Amino acid sequence: MSIWMLLEPRKSLLAELFRQVDHPQLTPLFASTEMAAYVDSSPLLVTDDAKQALSHSVRQAPCDWPGLIIESENSHDALLAHLRHLLIVRFEQTRIGMLRYWHPAVAERLFSACTDENIADWLGPIDRVHWYS
Repeated sequence: MSIWMLLEPRKSLLAELFRQVDHPQLTPLFASTEMAAYVDSSPLLVTDDAKQALSHSVRQAPCDWPGLIIESENSHDALLAHLRHLLIVRFEQTRIGMLRYWHPAVAERLFSACTDENIADWLGPIDRVHWYS
């Protein structure tokens, strides 16, 4: 099982990530999406290292690391494609919006409101998701 963090962007995030993990694999969620123009404000999908140092830090001090912990047997590319698919919501055929599901307060309301039928659609290749609000 692989572990990723989808972390809310903030000023000191990169410095903190490099203190936790020697060579973090960072992927901006907004890259290659309709939100690409805002990639500098994008949440980052971060792959945990073999020692799971980052996910331990997130669990110990979740207020310092707002976002999601994601566990999956699937590949990075499959997970990233799914997370990007969930990013944009369309309504009234011409309007679009961005769903900030990685923020703990949004995740709390969103995932708590899911039924057994629609949670599988939301999770897709995700085996487990954790958030702390």
